[in-house]
Amino acid sequence: MIKFSIPRNTATPVKFLGYFTVKDIARLLIPTAIIAGFTYNPVDLISTLLGVLAGLLIGLSLVFLQIEGDTVDVHCYHFLRQRLVEKFSEPVEIDSVSDGYVLTSTGTAVGVVKVQPVPLSMQGEAQQKALHSILTELYETISFPIEVHSRQLPLKLDTYIEKIADNNQSSHLQDYTQYLENLNQGNATTTHHYIVIRADKPGETQLREILQNIREQYPELEPVFEKIEPYIELEAETESDNSETVAKLNHRLDVVVDQLNRGSLEAQQVTGLELQQYAYSFNKQPSHDTQTYQLPYSQIGGYRRLLYLTEYPASAELGWPVTLLNQSSNGRIDIIQRIEPRDQSKTVRKLERHIDRLDAEINSRLGGGLIKDIAELRTRREDAENMVSLAADNNQSLIDYSTYIIAHGDTPQQRKHAYTQVKTRLDTLLAEYQSPVFRTDQAVKTESILYNDLLNQSRIMPSSSAASGFTFATSNQNEGSGIIYGTSTEDQSPVLLDLWNWSSHSLAILGKTGSGKSFYAKTLLLRWKLAYPDLEQVIVVDPKNEYGKVIKQLNGSTTTLNDEKDYQFNEGVQGFQVETRGGEDNAENLVKLVREIYSHTSQNTGKTFVIIDEAHNILRRKKGREALEQFVREARDTQTSVVMISQNADDFASNLEGRNILKNLEATFLMRHSEVAEDVIEFFQLSTQETTELQKLKTGTKSDYSEALMKISDRLDSKVRITATDTEYSTITEREGE
Repeated sequence: MIKFSIPRNTATPVKFLGYFTVKDIARLLIPTAIIAGFTYNPVDLISTLLGVLAGLLIGLSLVFLQIEGDTVDVHCYHFLRQRLVEKFSEPVEIDSVSDGYVLTSTGTAVGVVKVQPVPLSMQGEAQQKALHSILTELYETISFPIEVHSRQLPLKLDTYIEKIADNNQSSHLQDYTQYLENLNQGNATTTHHYIVIRADKPGETQLREILQNIREQYPELEPVFEKIEPYIELEAETESDNSETVAKLNHRLDVVVDQLNRGSLEAQQVTGLELQQYAYSFNKQPSHDTQTYQLPYSQIGGYRRLLYLTEYPASAELGWPVTLLNQSSNGRIDIIQRIEPRDQSKTVRKLERHIDRLDAEINSRLGGGLIKDIAELRTRREDAENMVSLAADNNQSLIDYSTYIIAHGDTPQQRKHAYTQVKTRLDTLLAEYQSPVFRTDQAVKTESILYNDLLNQSRIMPSSSAASGFTFATSNQNEGSGIIYGTSTEDQSPVLLDLWNWSSHSLAILGKTGSGKSFYAKTLLLRWKLAYPDLEQVIVVDPKNEYGKVIKQLNGSTTTLNDEKDYQFNEGVQGFQVETRGGEDNAENLVKLVREIYSHTSQNTGKTFVIIDEAHNILRRKKGREALEQFVREARDTQTSVVMISQNADDFASNLEGRNILKNLEATFLMRHSEVAEDVIEFFQLSTQETTELQKLKTGTKSDYSEALMKISDRLDSKVRITATDTEYSTITEREGE
């Protein structure tokens, strides 16, 4: 994974004697002066001295006593501020949800863009750089703030389990259902990635809202408001046309969607029911205490706690926040990243002031013989200089960047567990963080799409460094129907897919001998029979003569190939074996069989599976390649799924017909390979990481599970763990005669 440097916070306050900032000195002097003033007695100097000492003690406690990274006076300020806001400020509510945007009670229009994730860990260096460039260019293109929201939800299979149970009487049903229940009770999550964009109505501010409410509740203050009204417009408009705000929002949405879709990312505007559900998930009045809060009746994890980053990892891999999202936890994690463009010339001047201040601090400490934190200050100065150079040379834009992480769960215990794991991971990354105290009202609003960032914990950062926080890298693999193909090795979530929803229903399972490909095909066959009660027929081409027991379990029959007869396909489950494995006539008979199966299935009106094991035996003959190519190509237009199992992806990639077959497949499951040919690397555009991974995938012969790289067009590109239920395992491994 490529790495990026992230600058330290350059807004470092000057510290007298290496310890006390200007605010610290105020904290020392103000209590001392106040208490000394009250206790001053020219006659009794001891009382005065005791008062001064008491003031100093209070001042020192204000300086050195910190709770969650902030001093006591800061917490007192936020305690009073929170009470004031709760008393005089009305919450922002949803006024309406139209097709493509949300209109709030303050006149703000909110739009949401959904971004499909990519398998970042499987991308090569060039592909990772391209993805990083897409995000960097977006951050440099926008002239308005955006928020990247990565939201985790529990992945539940209840509806799917009910559907499977209602449609089946199979002997495998109970075991498969229990397998699904175990997955359902686990910690599997699904992560959705959104970009939230707002267009605010001109003149709407929280201060104006508070002043309006005070004016309404305290008529006796009317003379004061009459005096300030010429300077501050307090009267809200009774009627307003939101068309200008909505037009501004639509333009911003178009900019974001177009920029992301230029590269290898896929983004589209959220509309309809999904937008309504997402917006209303935060349109509730939360209850909150000092550091945590609860969203009532929430489907997104009601018990929540937020923290924000104060320092980022000095060196971070692309997609470093994804390691937080992929943690196995009883709770769940949300991440919000806020990006706001800055005026470049003003930012450079601000950084130059930071440099001057850092120079003064370094020189002051060196002059006083204090070497504490000198190296850290020099690093911050160097980071400031680097950012000035980037802006001066127009190499990168400088932006305001902030990151908020929300640990949440359905219970306080789940929230606590997730929060602990987040802190542990951030400590490992050498990041620094804080949890707001008496600011939970702002935390709730910061994570809501209805408000701007009220916590305001932004940092100046180059666009390239901010783009290293690429989060569009968690896979969502739940289509709600079909079968479980395995579980993701990244987040342990089940891969539930329905191949009948794909444009092509055919697939290939490719891997060396012993990789588990035939075992996997049999597992899929047993599950397909459970999941599709309307299945018309299953035909198995079995040159290894090892599907007999599975076919028998499914109440089917097996026929031995003979070059002198035509075959009948009149059973629901039918297998075809060779008379002798490795026989000279087998290949010719197999090619003939495939042609007859094609002719038969083209007349079927229902769903049909055709499983062809040891497909390389057919692919070695030109007539066989041509027969398979025609079969797979035309199966796209029928209810036929052709499932091919072969020993190496190069059996297909090394010839024209084989490549054409792969092009007509929606899915390819690559299991362990001894070697990966250049033809395979080129056809599948495998990264160096994927090529290496292919030769290290687990196999069922040496572990309790096998692994595969699943490549499904526009759906999935990820490593998956494959396991079987006890009943599936015993059915597949049962030998003839047992």
